Amino acid sequence: MALVGRYALVEYDVGGPRLWHERWVLEHIANDEYVVATPDRDVFTEDLSLLNEDLRGIRIRPAAGVVPPGVTANQIYGLPAWNAGDQAALRAEAARVAQQERQGRGAAAAGAPAPAVAPVVAGAGQSAGASGGYPAGTLRWLAAEKFGDRDFGSEVPEVVVNKVKGAKHVQDLGQGVHLFVECVDGGDYSAFMGRAGRGDARVLELALNGMMVPERSLQDVAKISREKPVSWILPGPRTSTWCINYLAVEGLGFEGHHERVRQICKVDSTAWGIAEHFQVSMALRQALLVDQLNGCNLLSVEIQFRRLQTIEFSYAEKARENENRSMPGKLSLEEQSSFGGVTRQFSTLMICPSLLEHVKTETEKEAVLQKSLRKAREEREAARKQNSAAKKKGGGDENA
Repeated sequence: MALVGRYALVEYDVGGPRLWHERWVLEHIANDEYVVATPDRDVFTEDLSLLNEDLRGIRIRPAAGVVPPGVTANQIYGLPAWNAGDQAALRAEAARVAQQERQGRGAAAAGAPAPAVAPVVAGAGQSAGASGGYPAGTLRWLAAEKFGDRDFGSEVPEVVVNKVKGAKHVQDLGQGVHLFVECVDGGDYSAFMGRAGRGDARVLELALNGMMVPERSLQDVAKISREKPVSWILPGPRTSTWCINYLAVEGLGFEGHHERVRQICKVDSTAWGIAEHFQVSMALRQALLVDQLNGCNLLSVEIQFRRLQTIEFSYAEKARENENRSMPGKLSLEEQSSFGGVTRQFSTLMICPSLLEHVKTETEKEAVLQKSLRKAREEREAARKQNSAAKKKGGGDENA
């Protein structure tokens, strides 16, 4: 019921220009299903969840009329300014729709056989609201490690030791198999399940938003992500940490940064690399903010950030010209910053300085190599011509 009374923006997974449809959330049905009112005064039930396959994105307005980050006002199909009478009529209609929906579900449940009770088996990514959760005040022995077919957080009914909150035990499962278990209160279940990712440098601890859906803010991701030693090898520096912090400081999110790149470079979606830039940005957004991976230690994330930087670097000169053209005076923005002794909060484009230095070094090595090869070819050609001339000269003397 966290969204009742609030205003949501939903983007449908369709082609064409981006368009966010505003919804006034009026009633809660179950889980992530709500009764909403649309700008056209339609009232119906809608699944406001990122798991809804019809939706590409969901945003919640911080307050009525306030545009959330990553969305521009001209992209919103907003609600009209309804008067008190219109609002009362919409609330009454929403209450009627919600009652009909609940009654229909109740009748369906009454005519169906009682569902079997699901066992307490949960993976490390499940939340307290998932099927593995149970009421606060209830104590259960849960697996504190993953072993064989026993998942972390699954109930271990074989334990016969008295249940004491926080107690730990090693259960003998027979055939030489021992499992580490812990007695967990239902109210602490979510925190307990979050432990699974703490020992893995590739994932972050699971966090849920107000809709009980896995999602973190970019600022949170930047704050808690830390680089750890890795075994994979990729030429050049690791740039993911720099890029994540860049985006957090920029404060626009992945969608907003993509739009900013287009505006600065003055390119449309059909230009080289721009569509790919958007797709890679969206993949990174889901990986970092929804899947909550620690992108600082993942090779796949590093490669995707490298691709974004490659695309942005290809437009760097154009972006610099457009930015300096808008600056007053004869000095460029970089020159003014250097003379003034100030540091810009973020650069024009997302390109890690250490990566630029790496590219510069590799390019210089390649240039030196090509120069040496070219010089060797020239010397071989000169020697060949000299030998050829000598042979011709020698042959002429013999004929004489």
